[in-house]
Amino acid sequence: MAFLFVTSKSGRFNIGVLTVLNKRYLITLTIFSLCSVTAATAEIEPSQLLSTDTCFRSPFGSYSEWLSMISANTSRRVTDEAKIQESLSNFKSLFPEEEFEHYQQTLECQTFRYRSGDALVNGYVIHPKNSDRKLPVIIYNRGGNGNYGSVNMARMVGDLFPLAAENYIVVGTQYRGTFERNPEHQDEFGGADVRDVTRLFELLPEIPLAAIDRIGMVGTSRGAMQSYLALRNDIPVKALATIAGNVDLLKDLETRPAMEKVYANRIPNYEKNKKNELRNRSAIHWISEISPEVPILLIHGENDERVNAANSIAMAEELERLEREYKLVIYPQDGHDLRANKEAAFKELVEWFDTHL
Repeated sequence: MAFLFVTSKSGRFNIGVLTVLNKRYLITLTIFSLCSVTAATAEIEPSQLLSTDTCFRSPFGSYSEWLSMISANTSRRVTDEAKIQESLSNFKSLFPEEEFEHYQQTLECQTFRYRSGDALVNGYVIHPKNSDRKLPVIIYNRGGNGNYGSVNMARMVGDLFPLAAENYIVVGTQYRGTFERNPEHQDEFGGADVRDVTRLFELLPEIPLAAIDRIGMVGTSRGAMQSYLALRNDIPVKALATIAGNVDLLKDLETRPAMEKVYANRIPNYEKNKKNELRNRSAIHWISEISPEVPILLIHGENDERVNAANSIAMAEELERLEREYKLVIYPQDGHDLRANKEAAFKELVEWFDTHL
């Protein structure tokens, strides 16, 4: 699949959605091959954790058990048998049995609960089995808000297991309030929940094989905001990647006004202090405060229907002005989930962290 990308560390430029006018930029068509994987093991110690459990517990103990759950859930919503079978066929296509079983045999996946200030938060760690060396760590910051966008088994199989299989330890938080009944502490969409991300760095020494001097971070959609906010706290990250990331929340309201309701429900003092609260969550206004030693990969679909691609383009322009190391990748005619370029985007991600970690 062909795509356009831009890399730079200095100089000025003008950029449209798909057109770059500067001979100093590298514009390349690339064909990626599949990467090989090896295995590793690293179990998280329980000293700072309140509980741990395998991700492959019921209803994910086996592929047939997972499929049975999907079938039961589908049958409750759909009565037409043909549509039920079509839905199950689509599921099997997206998540093949052989793939699930391969990851179950070669990866360790644990969920855990941990304290973040006064909040009790859910997290997870995924890593290869049977390694005799330390592995670099990637902190994964999910998108969405509250339970919406939480990291479930489908997200793990589709996005995180492949990343861990490339010899990385993947660690992430679900953010406070997620999977909790009547939670005392709620997701504040870039407020106190940022502490849930930075707290993970204090837990990493509990993973014996984690190379804590080789930490990367990836944020998808809202997770990009979380990543920038975490980096503002001088955490030891060597490289960042954002996918469909938002960097200007106030401007985003022009193209997606429905987010106003999310902001109002999630962000404390929103009605009284809207502009300041959104500005504080918009990295485009304070990216200069983040360490210049952190290279940033910006990936976006041209036709992103949720987070306008102008976000990543604007951030690239600002990083260029600041003479920071970055790479901008825009996938023509693709959307928020990069469905047409999923494999290419994954290879970009792996190459970025392989290079910088």
